[in-house]
Amino acid sequence: MLETEKEPFSGYDLPLREKIYFEDGCSAELVRKQSVGSINVLSNISSVLRFFIRLFFAKPYQIYSLADLNLQCPGKNLPPDSFETFNGILSYYLINP
Repeated sequence: MLETEKEPFSGYDLPLREKIYFEDGCSAELVRKQSVGSINVLSNISSVLRFFIRLFFAKPYQIYSLADLNLQCPGKNLPPDSFETFNGILSYYLINP
């Protein structure tokens, strides 16, 4: 992880930027942008069921964010379009802090 922040909805510390290294010398930097959705998994179930689930899973949340992925492969002979920024949705399934 290169940089983290406390996600306001869940209270979890989530990475803003992280770098992933591959065996062949390539790396990918993942940058989390704005949040596009958050779900408190326990919010729509009965209080009895919620009590028992909280015994095993402290704070179950689902967080969805827009993200960019940048690929770097120094010294590799790759096509030029393989170094573009890829955009997508990043999902976190959070169970216990």
